[in-house]
Amino acid sequence: MKKPGNQPASGHVSNGPQSKSRRKLLKLLGISTGLSATPVFAGSTEEWADSLFSTADLLNDKTELVLFRPQDLLELKMTFTGYKKSPDNKSLIKTAAPYLLLVEFHPQSLAEQAWEEAGGEEGQANLDAAAKKDLKWNKPNEPVITSMIIGNPNINPGLKNIIPPAKTYISGKTRLVFDTKGKDNIALSPSSLLDWSSYQLVVNKRATCSPVFTAADINTAPYNNINIKAPQKVDVIKTEPVKTEPVKQPPVNNNNPGRRIIQPATKDTLRRQVEVNRNIRAAGKDESTQIQKNELPVTVIKQDDGILANISAFLNSNKPAPVGDMETAIEAPYRLFLSPNQFAAWKQETKLKNRPDLQGTQLSTYELWYSRLASTNCRGALDNTRATNAIKTVRALWATDIDGDWKNKPERDYSPDGKMDSAGLNKFITALYNDDRHCIVHQTSNFGISGFRPKPVQVNNLMLSTLGAWLDAIVEFKRPELSSVLSDLNLLKWKHIATLARDHYVEVVYAGNMYPFGHEAALVRITERKPKNGYAANWQRYFVAITEEEKKYNPVNRENKHNAFPFSTIKIVTAATPTIKTPTKFTGTIGGNDDHQFVPTMPNGQPFLFKLVGYDYDGGDVSFEMPLVFVSTNVSVNDSQAFHEGNINKLNNAYNGNAINTVSLRNQKLALARSVNKPGETHYETSSIVFNGRFDKNEAPGFVPTTASLDIFASAVENITGQRKAIKVQLEDDRNAGGIFAKLHAASSKLTVDFNGSGNKTGGSLSPNFSITGLSKAYGVISGKLEDAKNKLMDPSQFFNTDAKLFGIIPLGDIIEKTAALLNGESPIPALKNIETDEALITQYNWKGAKLKQQKFFGDVLTFKPGGDARLIIETSLYRYKANKPNALIVDSHISNFDVILMGLAKVGFKKVGFKTGANTKTDFTVDMKNPALEFLGPLTFINVLQKFIPADGFSDPPFLDITTSGITSGYTLALPDVQLGAFTLRNINLGASVSLSFTGGPLIMRFNFCEKHQPFTLTVSALGGGGFFAMELDMKGVRTIEAALEFGAAASINLGVASGAVSIMGGVYFKLTKKEDDGKEITIEGYLRINGALSILGIITASLEFLLQLIANIETVNGKDKVTKVWGKATLKIKIEIFMFSKTVTLQTSREFAGAGADPTFAMLISENEWKQYCDAFAA
Repeated sequence: MKKPGNQPASGHVSNGPQSKSRRKLLKLLGISTGLSATPVFAGSTEEWADSLFSTADLLNDKTELVLFRPQDLLELKMTFTGYKKSPDNKSLIKTAAPYLLLVEFHPQSLAEQAWEEAGGEEGQANLDAAAKKDLKWNKPNEPVITSMIIGNPNINPGLKNIIPPAKTYISGKTRLVFDTKGKDNIALSPSSLLDWSSYQLVVNKRATCSPVFTAADINTAPYNNINIKAPQKVDVIKTEPVKTEPVKQPPVNNNNPGRRIIQPATKDTLRRQVEVNRNIRAAGKDESTQIQKNELPVTVIKQDDGILANISAFLNSNKPAPVGDMETAIEAPYRLFLSPNQFAAWKQETKLKNRPDLQGTQLSTYELWYSRLASTNCRGALDNTRATNAIKTVRALWATDIDGDWKNKPERDYSPDGKMDSAGLNKFITALYNDDRHCIVHQTSNFGISGFRPKPVQVNNLMLSTLGAWLDAIVEFKRPELSSVLSDLNLLKWKHIATLARDHYVEVVYAGNMYPFGHEAALVRITERKPKNGYAANWQRYFVAITEEEKKYNPVNRENKHNAFPFSTIKIVTAATPTIKTPTKFTGTIGGNDDHQFVPTMPNGQPFLFKLVGYDYDGGDVSFEMPLVFVSTNVSVNDSQAFHEGNINKLNNAYNGNAINTVSLRNQKLALARSVNKPGETHYETSSIVFNGRFDKNEAPGFVPTTASLDIFASAVENITGQRKAIKVQLEDDRNAGGIFAKLHAASSKLTVDFNGSGNKTGGSLSPNFSITGLSKAYGVISGKLEDAKNKLMDPSQFFNTDAKLFGIIPLGDIIEKTAALLNGESPIPALKNIETDEALITQYNWKGAKLKQQKFFGDVLTFKPGGDARLIIETSLYRYKANKPNALIVDSHISNFDVILMGLAKVGFKKVGFKTGANTKTDFTVDMKNPALEFLGPLTFINVLQKFIPADGFSDPPFLDITTSGITSGYTLALPDVQLGAFTLRNINLGASVSLSFTGGPLIMRFNFCEKHQPFTLTVSALGGGGFFAMELDMKGVRTIEAALEFGAAASINLGVASGAVSIMGGVYFKLTKKEDDGKEITIEGYLRINGALSILGIITASLEFLLQLIANIETVNGKDKVTKVWGKATLKIKIEIFMFSKTVTLQTSREFAGAGADPTFAMLISENEWKQYCDAFAA
């Protein structure tokens, strides 16, 4: 498609007689003299025709006259060839052939300026910012109403504004050519000169057509003048006896009957039509004489356009070219030359026609003289019954601003003078443009296009007059009819209504598709005259109509590649847009007109949102709204009538990075792939979707939709972790063993399924954290390499995050073996997914196929050693019932038969660590230890003596169980009887152990104690005594805390009846070692002296005194060395006096602190930042 060069001026009808020169006469005489020597003319066909016409002009008589009658504005220029005036000047007598009559009319059409209508009942104008400023329009973001523009003095004439009156351009003259059939004498009277009923209209061969009639025409009595050839001797295959009435046979019609479909036949006419078909076939020598057994009427039989087009091309070999001077040419509309077919006739009044009610009076009002297009019947007589309306057609033979090659469709020219105005400063908006005329001409009269059959324009009314033409015509094409020419010729409809040379309603419709989904659509441009505010101007509006409501898609293309598109069907609910703004190009990288590829935009500048419904592969539907791009077939189809890969890829590049491709789905559930195992296994709440387009040579219209990404919510992850986060995924080919159908998008941030805050859903001891990498039909949300998952392989080192822990410390990825196949029919891949039943939505996390292996951590600090039948099982189901019923969490999780060896100091043996909870059962945390449960090693061997007091099953259904939102603590306490032997007494002896399991990701902590700090044992021997306790905490990294205290002293008391008193003095040592998070340690050593005394008199007055002297040292690891960071002492004296109801306590306290070797004050500790700034400012000058 390109802009044509200068077109030959011969396209216009000549306005005067051809010149007769002596030189041309001598040239022709020379040609005729040398014909015997040169039998073949060397020039072209057109040159040969021109020579013949020139010869006719020079050798034959020609008479020109002007018929003028002012009463009815009749003015015609009439030229007779082959005739001369009679001696009495009262008639014309024939001389020599050819005998032609050329009737020349005044211009019949005007090209009138139109204005763009942006929408709304009153109409809105598209004005730029400067125009709105001149108009004093105070709403810059809203369109301007037309009524405020017309006649407004504030409008700047230099801008693109509406300033009446409209500019108009007049067409050339119109010419009708008749063959007088050698009529001997023509009277020089108006009635005789205007009587063309016996003449044959001379038309270009490309304007001819064949008569076609429907069954309805034949069965109607008034139309008995239709001619059908009588059947000859023909062998006909008889099907079943049918009673038929004989068809009356008028004179034979020698024209080849065609098969043009006018209207579908009704059931009651089918029998009659079959009989007519047989007669037609029998009459035509080029038709088969055999009738198929189940033949349908011609009105419902699909035609072989290829054969008919080839026959027409043979008979009418000419391609579009300027109309010859001796052929009929009607320039209406402007710059477009129409011609009726050979069956056309012109009907007009030959006498003045006065108003009937004024006849016989002195007043005279005459009807404007006009000539109306009619048609003839097969006898050649004028048809007054309208039976032949089907063949009242015209064809557009030429236009002055088109290209003769149909593939060179010109770019639109908005200039009124036919000169392309690239700057757009002289934009002339009108009903038809040069590219419109190019399509009209070639689609109605180009018989030289292979595989394409031009279609004539159906005329409802065509009248010619001195004041201009009346035109009511329409031509429509079905899209399949244009399949071989869509690269340039994609006009679906042209409807034109004009009165007295002025256009009233002009509609052009062009074929295209809606990008990216590919639905067939049509761009409609209507130019319509509307009376507004005292003006009846032409307003031009655009809208897009959807002609293909639904389009279906396959999950794979014809090359067996995945399409990455979750919808099987897209339905566009919007039948047509409202009036839109004048189109502007979507991308400037593609040439052509602005309306060849654009986003339909509303008058407010916002893209129009089409309403669509997408049907996924499980039959579900989601509704959404989004802008679409209209793409003309001029863009998507190349000259070879294949899909234009270059243009479509440019379109893809522009669209794929544009914000309009992102669509909100409002969290509707969408099946991202077809469910196979269970219904709904691929359904996810979808927040938004990003569509892309891709070139596909095997799918119409050359592009197919894909999805770049989808933002989804995995409710299974949300229910487990308690966090709602969108996951950005892109679709994958689901034809794999693992059922992987989506993967994490490259632009998506890392999203972790973190069980550290939800350990109660996996058994507490496990935090199988992982980063999401994809979605699986079988396993739901998955991690690790997708290629492994597609083959049902499990690589724990790739699947789990580094913070996925067992007991908060042991990396899961290091203690699970890589599994290449199913284990006992169970999947090695953890499955986290949702299942929907009639009663509830169920979130399941199941993991049964893990096989454990021995592994050391942190050097030899910790060793995990599973037994031969060690297993890790997690079965979690979260029920969200649809009925009014509380949700339920059911967990059954355990890890069995393993030992944990800590730093060579202790070995803890586990038979089973389990966690179970249910909707109607209590939470049960089980730690079933081996026997022995704990074995101390190395320097802690002495503690092994205590383990005989702790049963191995002490933590199974234990004496106490504390459950909080952060974790669970299970413990066992054993009290021993007091031991007394003479003066030796040992009291308050108890042993305890507990296991704390965190739900928030903390490590599993085990604690063993001999008595407690707040409840130490006591040992007395006579007046001397003491006490103490010992406690130790361990996790899987080793010792966390060791705490111990011992005290000793003496006590004495006296009771004299009226007075009693007691005194004690105790000294002790407290030791505590705590391991810090940075693997350092903190040691606290405390020595103290406590003196207590009390005196009571008659129980009325009581006085007590307590003196406490403490010396505490704090030791920490500083720069890799253990140093005393702080030493401080504190002395406290407390005196309390009670008299009856009165009580008073006085406390005196003093302390002294000493910095240790490792805590020397730094410069920053000695001076603050503000003080340092003031100090620097003092010396800044």
